[in-house]
Amino acid sequence: MQLTICRCFKKSQEGGVNIEAIANDKILGLLEEMENLEHKVPNLASFFSEIIKDEIDANDQQKLYNGIKRTIKKYSQEKRGIEALNEFVSVLCGGATLYELLQITIDEAKINYEGKIQFNRV
Repeated sequence: MQLTICRCFKKSQEGGVNIEAIANDKILGLLEEMENLEHKVPNLASFFSEIIKDEIDANDQQKLYNGIKRTIKKYSQEKRGIEALNEFVSVLCGGATLYELLQITIDEAKINYEGKIQFNRV
């Protein structure tokens, strides 16, 4: 099944969605609309999951890495901000925390750097 998405959000200069330009009430309104659709479209969760996966896959690896670093640093002094970021990552990754992902990345990078294994993740 192929789903075509209409990109209606204003793009920032970096090419991503300008989150600051989207008010929280609009996001909550969209969430409410999606929840109302759940009864009519039983596979709505599949559509949403596929869209998220496609967007992550389409993202440049370096931009993703830098964006995550920037976001962590941006919210590092705000306990609730880091908690929300960690919870979001955990939801996306099926339970893996941001701490676990960072630690695993460091461990694999060190092993690869030392030449013990070849780092072949895509």
